[in-house]
Amino acid sequence: MKKMQGAAAMFATWAALMTLVSTAAEIKVPAFKSYDQLTYRLVTHDAFTASHIPGQTARIDAFLSQQLATPTHKPGLPTTILVLPREVWLEYFEASDDMDSEFVPARFANYLLLQHSVNSHEISKALFHEYTHAFLRSQMNRHYPLWFDEGMATLIEYTRFEDTKAQIGMPILASTRWIPLSRLFQLDRSSPEYRSENQVFSVHYGSWSLVHRAFIEDPAFNKQLFDFLAALNNLNSIDKAWEKSFDISMDQLDLRQRQYIQKASLDAFFEIKIPRVPKPRVPAGRDMNESESLELLAEAMLAAGTKPARLAELIDAAGRKAPDSPKVLALRMLLAVRDRNDAALTRLAEENESRASDPLVARSMGLALFERVREDGTGDTLSPADRERLGRRALELLDRAVMSKPDDVAAIWGHAMLAARFKQDLPTALQRLNRGLAIASNNADLAMATALVHEAKGEEKEMIPFLVVTARMTANTAQREWAIKRVNAILSTQASASSGK
Repeated sequence: MKKMQGAAAMFATWAALMTLVSTAAEIKVPAFKSYDQLTYRLVTHDAFTASHIPGQTARIDAFLSQQLATPTHKPGLPTTILVLPREVWLEYFEASDDMDSEFVPARFANYLLLQHSVNSHEISKALFHEYTHAFLRSQMNRHYPLWFDEGMATLIEYTRFEDTKAQIGMPILASTRWIPLSRLFQLDRSSPEYRSENQVFSVHYGSWSLVHRAFIEDPAFNKQLFDFLAALNNLNSIDKAWEKSFDISMDQLDLRQRQYIQKASLDAFFEIKIPRVPKPRVPAGRDMNESESLELLAEAMLAAGTKPARLAELIDAAGRKAPDSPKVLALRMLLAVRDRNDAALTRLAEENESRASDPLVARSMGLALFERVREDGTGDTLSPADRERLGRRALELLDRAVMSKPDDVAAIWGHAMLAARFKQDLPTALQRLNRGLAIASNNADLAMATALVHEAKGEEKEMIPFLVVTARMTANTAQREWAIKRVNAILSTQASASSGK
């Protein structure tokens, strides 16, 4: 999210924390504490921030639940809100000089990264935006395309909560370039507009205009917009969903939205009544040791993909604190996979083979080897024989990991994907996937793995409900399109078979 300007953001609380400083000898970390909340874990070095954030997120929960009129559920996968001192943010997490926060949706975890500020208003605005992303991803069992996700996040970012009312403001983004709705509706997180520093605010602004109009000013448009979302959730294409929901063309709505954002009345705050939210109890924080803190920072950095050349520093520092840690092994191996450093990956696997009887080590090795063989990349130097060898070894290691910890959804997923590839252990994989989906019922990757296991068993009809979940819950356009295409192909085959009888 765009960095807030002001003098307060330009200095750090050096006296209040131990700074993270990189030297040839050591890396020191802040005195982080971990605070468990109902739907997330908060990690921060600052006691005031720890007392402030839970009350803010509780209000966002209440507001979004009211406005979306959709029941929430307790997330089955972890979300970590990580508040980073300014020095840590600049050194390891800042992707550009105008960003002070980021929401990182990993496959089986979410990270909400915030740069700490002594100005509570600034950190609240960043929290409001990123936490909305986390809420929609983890607590709503529905497909929300990028434009709705960013539109709602921007709306909440410019909202002030006061007891029983929410005051909705307007972002100061009117000078940004307008992205036509025909393009905006196509975007996801991999799109060049979203990844461009020069255009991402245009994405935010156009998305905000749709959500603001629907929730604040135009009940008829609100109904049409949610009919559109419902049609997308029913796996309709954008064009087909539009036909089902709107009585004007997309170009006509585009023109109306351009006119909407020029309205002078948007400069005013709009008030919405909300229920009073009791202040949540903040438990005493648990002190995190240095190795745990370094591992968490490295995990978040790997997931976010920021400062890729600096990641090894954190992993090495964590390794010096806890040389036998399975998490450090996992990070080292995943770093080798990311860099396609097969020599380092092979060396790590061989060096730790004697430890593979430990289920945690087996998990670390198995997931890393699986990631290396998961996709057949163009120009990959890994031979087919080595790919199969590593894949089968990963299958064995992940089987061991799941037997030790039956609720490990990442290991369940990796084992099932490999079982489907090799057509081996399919009934066992399916049983484990059922357990994993009971924990994380809206996870697209678990659903996709379940569909692939059914396909490997020759059970095409049984694939359909899991392909539907995959299409609804993925944030990846290519994965959604693949799942919809498979559903349509199976239904077409079934229809042809029925008509031929």
